[in-house]
Amino acid sequence: RRRQSQQAFMWWAEAGTLSGQGGLVTFGTIRAVGGPVLVYEPQPTDRLVVALLDGSRREFYYLGANGNLAAPGLFFETDYDLDVRVVVVMDYDLRFVSQRRGVDLVHQMTGTISVADNSFEVDLNANERIVSDLAGDYRTQDTVRGALRAPGIDVQVQDDGEFRSVSAPRPVNPRTVTTFRRLSASSFTVNGSRFEFRGADLYRILANDQPIEPDSWVARGELLRQGAVVGRIDRAFAGATLIAQLLLGGQVFDLLRGSF
Repeated sequence: RRRQSQQAFMWWAEAGTLSGQGGLVTFGTIRAVGGPVLVYEPQPTDRLVVALLDGSRREFYYLGANGNLAAPGLFFETDYDLDVRVVVVMDYDLRFVSQRRGVDLVHQMTGTISVADNSFEVDLNANERIVSDLAGDYRTQDTVRGALRAPGIDVQVQDDGEFRSVSAPRPVNPRTVTTFRRLSASSFTVNGSRFEFRGADLYRILANDQPIEPDSWVARGELLRQGAVVGRIDRAFAGATLIAQLLLGGQVFDLLRGSF
């Protein structure tokens, strides 16, 4: 949620740099032309298109922003309002509205997303609180509530999470350890059958964005159908890759992967 808003802001700032105008430029095209080289073109004039070498193409529509616009790198460090629409053709068309007041942040995501040949209407809300922002120690807690709906499918989201980043600045081999935890009591109804997660818990830890301590990773919980257990969440290793999986009716669905 916040990452999408931050990516939009980052690309607007990049367009400002590449165009030579400085500040935020919210229209045109940023195109990768080889390696790290990016070029800017002033068309279209109603959105910013980002086309990268991997074939990905994102369109960012600027709908409004208030905050420290004079210093884009500090925009998210103080109170702000940000409204952006992000489009990836054949994948999603979503609007992200974010607000920060002190240590409290509110995010809203609405629009459509395509999953497995289904087009879902999305309406999600997240409340986030910064519980620690000391030098080298940053921690947030959040709750996500809302729904995703498609013909014959109704998903009710009820997730809680915690993020922590602890940095040890040093001249040689600086190290940042990040941990992520998500607890879910979400449910979904498919053609009249109701499924719900019970005790769903995912936890992972990384150092400098690389997975570490595989034994401490957590993937557990059960999936119930009409109150009876029909699936479970578990961990599995494939070589140096740890996979959090949902085991359901003889089928295996990957939830999370990390390579060590």
